[in-house]
Amino acid sequence: LTILFGGFYINADSMPEWIGWLENLSTIRWCFEAYCINEYKTLDAEFCSDSDDRCVSSLEVLDQLSFGTDLWTPTIVLASLFAGFHVIAFTCLRFNRTKYIEAEEPARSY
Repeated sequence: LTILFGGFYINADSMPEWIGWLENLSTIRWCFEAYCINEYKTLDAEFCSDSDDRCVSSLEVLDQLSFGTDLWTPTIVLASLFAGFHVIAFTCLRFNRTKYIEAEEPARSY
């Protein structure tokens, strides 16, 4: 599911609202957004298509992907997801530990 909601296959704005919240739990989405912002925010270039004579700037690429231009947002969300998933894993391991049957000490026989 994280790959599906990562932004590679489906744009964030084209997802139905009732399932769109799942993209916020996708670590791939936030890594992809941080990567795109890092690459396209400071790039001063235009990308042109061979099929039509339309050219888009690097900031329009971010807009078409439904990404912002602030690099701190995906960084903070990734750190929060990292911490949250570790707390959930620790809680599961802490309270679901193996329970052993108590055994009595064997009687000594000589």
